[in-house]
Amino acid sequence: ERARRAAQRSADAARLLAACRDKIAKDRALASVGELAAGLAHELNNPLTIASGRAQLLRRAATDATAHELDEIVEAAERASALVASLLRIARPLKPSCCEVDASAIIVLALRVLPAVVDLNRVIVAATLNQSAPIACFADPAQVAEALAEVVQNALSATASSRAQISAECDARADRCMISVRDNGPGFSERGLAHAVDPFFSERSSGRGTGLGLARARTLVEASGGSIELRNEASGGATVTIVLRRCAKVTSGVTIDEESTCRTEVAPLQDAV
Repeated sequence: ERARRAAQRSADAARLLAACRDKIAKDRALASVGELAAGLAHELNNPLTIASGRAQLLRRAATDATAHELDEIVEAAERASALVASLLRIARPLKPSCCEVDASAIIVLALRVLPAVVDLNRVIVAATLNQSAPIACFADPAQVAEALAEVVQNALSATASSRAQISAECDARADRCMISVRDNGPGFSERGLAHAVDPFFSERSSGRGTGLGLARARTLVEASGGSIELRNEASGGATVTIVLRRCAKVTSGVTIDEESTCRTEVAPLQDAV
């Protein structure tokens, strides 16, 4: 029995060591991305600004034959600038301002920051959040809400008809709370499960996203001391879970039943996918 316990401790230590090595490698890779992003921002922003500005000046005097082409130049320059800005936000996130907050408040904020083009009829908030006691966690509400919004958009992009179900729960034994987003898409591939939160990773066709959404979500969540977990569901679809530290009580924030949530459909968990 003593030998068995020693072997178990050794195996646990080996797994922990492997996980630490993996995190160190990812942190180093992220630092390299930060240096690259800073260099790109310095070298590209000025010429991109000039190209966009000149194209807009020419656009004012352009004929119908050339106006469309000049508009494409402006749009391409703006996309390139946005890409550089996204890289900088991943590599150099703002310092978090953490507090004790209800998970439902984070969901409310996430719904507010979703882009206007998102069809909110495809976003489902679990009805149980209206009825349960506050799920207190320690995090920067604004940053984690932004991360959650990225996760929701990723879920909705799984297929053209995908829906995203948002739920939250508390694990008192593990002293953590979880905000999960489940979709009804095809799920992650094995490679996707291992690399979906890495910058620029994407298994979608060219032109459908930059592969930075989940990477940015991971950076924002980790700034609050949390983590992101990915899994495929046996019944289909995938779930991305934001894991945060649990608190005993809520000292700030809003609740899920505020007027700001009226844009979502509230449905039971089993009706989500």
